[in-house]
Amino acid sequence: MQEITILMEIQEAIRLCLEAGREPIALLINPKVLDTLSQKLENYLPGNASLNRIAGLNKIFGLTVFEHPRVKDFYLVDDRSWAEQKW
Repeated sequence: MQEITILMEIQEAIRLCLEAGREPIALLINPKVLDTLSQKLENYLPGNASLNRIAGLNKIFGLTVFEHPRVKDFYLVDDRSWAEQKW
């Protein structure tokens, strides 16, 4: 169920970002985490259209996903400049 926990953490990060007055624009995610997440979610709810919108290969919760091996699990990118965001 670690995969579901990651989805909950992403939702919480989005909520906190919005509360801080920032607009989330992208999600950096570790390729291994993304592969595992996609496979496990397909097994839990195969053929579920709403799930496919949430956990597609290129979008999660409507955010564009960029795979990056330096990210431990995931990193939410907001509308600040890259210089302001340290990851």
